[in-house]
Amino acid sequence: MSATPLPRTHEQQTPPTGPARSAPWALTSAEVSTTPCPTCGVPRNALCRTLRGLPTTALHRSRTTRYLNERFGLDLPGPPPAAPRPAQALAGGGLRATRAPDPQPWRLPLNELTDIINVSFLDLAKVVTAHACGFKRTGLETLLYDPDHIHQSIDALTYALHDRQIQRETRVLSRGHDEHTAVLAGQQQALRKQLHQSEQLLKQRRIAELTEAGALPFPPPTDDPRQLARAWLGRYLSDEKEALVHGIATAAGVPSQKAAPIRSIRDKIIKCIDSGWLTAPVSDTVQQLLALDDHAFRRCLVEDASRQNARDDALCHPLVLNRWRDQLDAAIAALAPAAENPTTRYLHDLAAAAAPRPPAGSISSPAAAGSSPPCCSGAANASG
Repeated sequence: MSATPLPRTHEQQTPPTGPARSAPWALTSAEVSTTPCPTCGVPRNALCRTLRGLPTTALHRSRTTRYLNERFGLDLPGPPPAAPRPAQALAGGGLRATRAPDPQPWRLPLNELTDIINVSFLDLAKVVTAHACGFKRTGLETLLYDPDHIHQSIDALTYALHDRQIQRETRVLSRGHDEHTAVLAGQQQALRKQLHQSEQLLKQRRIAELTEAGALPFPPPTDDPRQLARAWLGRYLSDEKEALVHGIATAAGVPSQKAAPIRSIRDKIIKCIDSGWLTAPVSDTVQQLLALDDHAFRRCLVEDASRQNARDDALCHPLVLNRWRDQLDAAIAALAPAAENPTTRYLHDLAAAAAPRPPAGSISSPAAAGSSPPCCSGAANASG
């Protein structure tokens, strides 16, 4: 069985002959690491950390945005000041431009590919698409789906899946069914399959990790009447249970404030952060998001959703995450009717019921009606 065709771009050209030269404008993880991370709070030249405090080589996107803002002054407010500013000393060859998008990043050397997927979400989406469509390479699958990158790869697969669906729908509704729409449909199916496998892999790893730590979210099923009775009493007599647990804890020497039960999810998250169980510092950006009203918060959410390659990690902070999900669901429910989408759970396939359109100028000829217009033959080899 032949593999699904790899995604192609307009910029794809025949590789030039001669010795390869390293691009001086390539942005690396080492450069981005020279600035502190606003998400996890690690200092300069340190690896980003997960919510459980484990180091990870996958840098947070807000760290890349901060580095670019500091390097090129992208976040300077308003017009430049009237007084001249002293020139900043530039090291090496001077100011360098950020790297241009690579048409085939999955073919780069593995060390360069690692840097690219750590700092560029759109390049990561290209790589996971090529891998899902059948591109095989030693070390690629391990790099994309190791514990450091599997969350980012699932995010990129989700983006690439819906991007292929929109491209296919646009093609079918504007030009009808042709060879290129079949290629896009094959890529979409391959991405959907790879996304399902990745989510199952992440679930299996999480269950194994919780099992090893002895902290499964739900106890195993049992028919012991004593355990069942305790579970029912704890569920329906929660006040008596909390008083009993508080008394046992204080009798064992635990301070009364720490032994007091916490019912609010927000207070539980704050306690985990203060106790060091979660690595999620409450920065000024997070506090500003928490202080916003619903209208201003939804506007920030929509603006963030439009920037695939520069997401705001503050919206994924544990204290903001529940509100982010609620507002995102509300925004999707508000936009679905205008987009003629019958459900908010997934994108409705607009091309499913679209009838093939005959090429212009060939309606009178039955033989020509089944052929594609000349412009489609060249476009079938390129996808956005």
